[in-house]
Amino acid sequence: MHFNNHWGTDEGSELTIQGYKVHLPPVGYVWNHNTGELQHVGVWRRSTEDKECYWDRRIFLGEVGVNYDEYADKEDEKRKIDKSFRDQKLEAFRRKQWQHRLYGFWFRNNDEDVFISGLHFFMLTSIFAAPNTYNQGFPDYYKSDQDFFIHFNAVVENPRAYGSILLSKRRSGKTLKAIAFLLDHATRTSFAHAGIQSKTDTDAELVVYGGLLKCFDKVPRYFKPIYDLSGGLLPKKGIDFKHTPRRGFKSKEQSNAFVLNSSISFKSSNNLAYDGSRLTAMCNDEFFKIKNSSERLRVLEYCIKDNQGKIIGKIMNTSTVENIDADSLADYVKIWDGANPEEVNTLGATKNGYIRYFLNSSVTRGYDKYGNYDEQKNVEEIMEERKMLRGDSQAYNSKIRKEPLSVEEAFRSAQSKSPFNMERIDSLMDGLTFLEDKDLVDMGRLEWSGDDKSSVVFVPDSNGRFWFAKGFLSELNANNVINNGRFLRPNSRLNHIGVDPISHGKTATGQGSRPGLVAFQGFKPGSEFSEKFIMVYVKRPQKAEEFFDDVHKSIVFLGCKALIENNKIGCIKYLQRHSMDLFLQQVTKNRGEPGIPTSTKVHELMFNHINDFIESDGFLDLVFKPLVLDYRSVDPMKKLEKYDYFIASALSLIQCYVYMAPKKQTTTSDKQTSKVSRLFRAKRKR
Repeated sequence: MHFNNHWGTDEGSELTIQGYKVHLPPVGYVWNHNTGELQHVGVWRRSTEDKECYWDRRIFLGEVGVNYDEYADKEDEKRKIDKSFRDQKLEAFRRKQWQHRLYGFWFRNNDEDVFISGLHFFMLTSIFAAPNTYNQGFPDYYKSDQDFFIHFNAVVENPRAYGSILLSKRRSGKTLKAIAFLLDHATRTSFAHAGIQSKTDTDAELVVYGGLLKCFDKVPRYFKPIYDLSGGLLPKKGIDFKHTPRRGFKSKEQSNAFVLNSSISFKSSNNLAYDGSRLTAMCNDEFFKIKNSSERLRVLEYCIKDNQGKIIGKIMNTSTVENIDADSLADYVKIWDGANPEEVNTLGATKNGYIRYFLNSSVTRGYDKYGNYDEQKNVEEIMEERKMLRGDSQAYNSKIRKEPLSVEEAFRSAQSKSPFNMERIDSLMDGLTFLEDKDLVDMGRLEWSGDDKSSVVFVPDSNGRFWFAKGFLSELNANNVINNGRFLRPNSRLNHIGVDPISHGKTATGQGSRPGLVAFQGFKPGSEFSEKFIMVYVKRPQKAEEFFDDVHKSIVFLGCKALIENNKIGCIKYLQRHSMDLFLQQVTKNRGEPGIPTSTKVHELMFNHINDFIESDGFLDLVFKPLVLDYRSVDPMKKLEKYDYFIASALSLIQCYVYMAPKKQTTTSDKQTSKVSRLFRAKRKR
């Protein structure tokens, strides 16, 4: 691979594609890798009239290219008699095609001179896509593909880049681009090793056998090197570009031919599958649909380096983002953010060494014969199609995921079982996903300010377990809960705490259920935090008693009661030992054990109150990502143990609107209540 920026000269033009600067050679020129100089090649025209000038593979190849196999067979017959014979017309044709493949190509497109990279040229002329395209089954020219390949070429030429991250809608041609990259590299590079991984073993095999091998079969003869035929014309386990073993098919014909000794392989979806391998090109397909994507990238990083740390290969990471695991979302976002070309170190490398590219759905439809698109018209059409699905949140969000108009939309996850309004949830998450938590909340610790545990103070700490909505702390009333030896609840009708407790600390492996601790502020005229969540507890302590103490401190700090799920009694007993009985919400009439029991009826109540909140105006101001992620992924038909944020926040709402009777109360829409209730009635019948 060439890793010098051959387009980075003073001549030509510079442009920025998605934050990444690239260079183009002057019109009619390409950069010749062999001579190190600009070379004039001219601009190909389909017609003398501009309006009839566009990409046309058949016209471009001409008689020789279209009938190449017929002419080449005649050449081979003559070479049997005279081994030195070369058909001059074919030689000139081959030389030209290889020049375009290696250095790039200019053609007239309506009233514009268009440059396409060598890899893009190879795909347009040599990678069979489907039998129904204008260009006899080979890809049509699209402006969006031109932009991507120019961008990707610059990534390949960047000695500090591991590769590219391509995020796109479904059926955008991303797999075909990856196949073109692997075939181009492996069929012209000696001792190359190209690899393929996908989200499952089956998917990887389908990319190879169902895609790459079929494309290779259609690669023109003048671009197709010798390969091992012992596994048949279409080997099922990748391709080895070497002599067929002597006892194999066509061994005599190949015995004196030049071979590349390169290969293309695919391996299992195991993140360690290529560990220890040497790779010079890699397709990491659908990598935003696997667990621990960061781990796979770390493994592959060392596969494309030599023993001195020099980058010797490139990776094309491709993915749509449908049905992603909410638990993995943070990892995906971190990867995407780390590939920002506008944030580089002194060496010119991004945070993770990759450079990102988002293929917006607005540029992937409505092409004219020149391969151009009307972006505004496409957006209007997509929005109109979405409008038809309003009222069906599942279908609406599925449509968005299939044709995203922003990166935020692309990262939306499906939740087919959710009874909530996923349109509102995902719209909110779109705005939160790429915002830093530190810009949304005040992070810190709660600490006792006196030996008598009568007062609590907030201590800013970026690693603290308590997150407060930004600005809330300055509005908080005095929290002193002791007056003349008596405990008081100054905010008992205003603030409300919900607790999903734990019974023990972390295990030896660091595992264990997460605790839930969330606070909600009820109706408060004139407050920007009226009927909104004000606090979330985000980290699990080492010991259960640490969590119990944090609950104690939060009660004192906010000056209010807590409603605690009492299936695990440890937290309640701890607070009783510290004389906090008056701060424990009682739900039974006979004044039995404080807290609220676990039951199907209570779970139904939780879902109804969370649904009320999601439909309220206050939901759109929610700043706590952990809550939103739980709301988008919780399933009322499954156990709720791992949804501690959902449980705790629901309990705070129940305390507010059921047991503390505020002046103003939200109401559940009949439609949504019915939806939630039907789910639980069905659950009880099972």
